[in-house]
Amino acid sequence: MKRLVVLGGGESGVGTALLGKQKGYNVFVSDKGAIKEKYKKVLINNAIEWEELQHTEAKIMNADLVMKSPGIPDRVALVQELLKCGVSVISEIEFAAKYTNSTLVGITGSNGKTTTRLLTHHLLKDELNVGIAGNIGDSFAEQVAEGKYDNYDLELSSFQLDGIIDFKPHIAIITNISEDHLDRYDYKFENYINSKFRIAMNQTENDYLVYDADDEVISGWLNKNEIKSTKLPFSMKNKVEQGAYLENNTNFEIWGTGQAYREFIYSKDVGYITQWVLENYDDPEPLIISPDEEISIGTIAQEIAWRMDFEGNIVYNQERDGILRKPSDNSK
Repeated sequence: MKRLVVLGGGESGVGTALLGKQKGYNVFVSDKGAIKEKYKKVLINNAIEWEELQHTEAKIMNADLVMKSPGIPDRVALVQELLKCGVSVISEIEFAAKYTNSTLVGITGSNGKTTTRLLTHHLLKDELNVGIAGNIGDSFAEQVAEGKYDNYDLELSSFQLDGIIDFKPHIAIITNISEDHLDRYDYKFENYINSKFRIAMNQTENDYLVYDADDEVISGWLNKNEIKSTKLPFSMKNKVEQGAYLENNTNFEIWGTGQAYREFIYSKDVGYITQWVLENYDDPEPLIISPDEEISIGTIAQEIAWRMDFEGNIVYNQERDGILRKPSDNSK
């Protein structure tokens, strides 16, 4: 029986321990700090050996595989000793991904990861069986052990990406990159940038990288380095051949494979949608909302999430007066 040592008895550590035991590992959890009572109960109830307030090297150095908490730097002596002895030290996402065939969406960036993850989940949850995990929230490994979801929306920090070997999201998103956590990267910005791009290092041409083309750090790295992913940039400044862009501050187009499938025309001055065109997949004729019907941007965003396949009239909430109403007959 292979031995899995988990360094860190928090959410990701205990989740990994549960998945490891399920997959037949002899599991040991070690935390140099105090383990929360709720996690102790889980470990005890599942007969998983653990320790707190110390790292007993005799129980750690005999590991076949080590999963460490993302909060533990690679430079600490114990981790360096494990690596020197040829023991693989990985992150929770690397371990858990080996035991699921679910479709993975991975989101990273210096800012906006949580917001993007929550919005992505909101867009997907009504149509797909999708779980959220990663940097914040429930353990990815524990959810894999429970087998609840066919898809996962993962928020990934650079620390988690540092611990991957084969991990490959089908869709990777990089929101932006700016200087952060440089103490973990020898105070070299390029090391931090490289860490972020590990999200795409195992992707193939059948996978996708969504990124901010206006971010000079991201664009600069991509100009100097090759990736196999299909690139889907988004821009508020320039037209892109495949991706999404804002043109002349009025026309926002999202492109898939060379053909626009969503288009919004809105007024920046009043902040309300003044015309909306939604392609109906079953009918070549689009549904057109007349320009005099002012609809809030938030309402439109919700409708896009809820009505990926349009059927019948859409009911709108006019936020200014709270009245629910349908488009006028002459707008159909």
